[in-house]
Amino acid sequence: MSAFTNPLKQRFKEPGTLFGLWLSLGSADAAEALAHAGFDWLCIDMEHSPNDSRDVVEQLHAIAAAHLPSEPIVRACHFPKAGSSSACSMRARAR
Repeated sequence: MSAFTNPLKQRFKEPGTLFGLWLSLGSADAAEALAHAGFDWLCIDMEHSPNDSRDVVEQLHAIAAAHLPSEPIVRACHFPKAGSSSACSMRARAR
């Protein structure tokens, strides 16, 4: 067993419904407000939104600053293998 446990994956395995939302505004303020709204997960979309890597970092920090159990997910663009690690370097959880 891995030393790293993804809490969101664990919660998906449990009975019950999880609620989440896609973030496509590119706004750290919106991300923080939605983290406070009580969603279980928030997906920051880089593929079909104006979010760039700087926006994603700011939104990840805003979600973390809420100190609530909202788990951030980053939907990265189709990068070459080497570029796909950029979302991981922004402190998003890896699969």
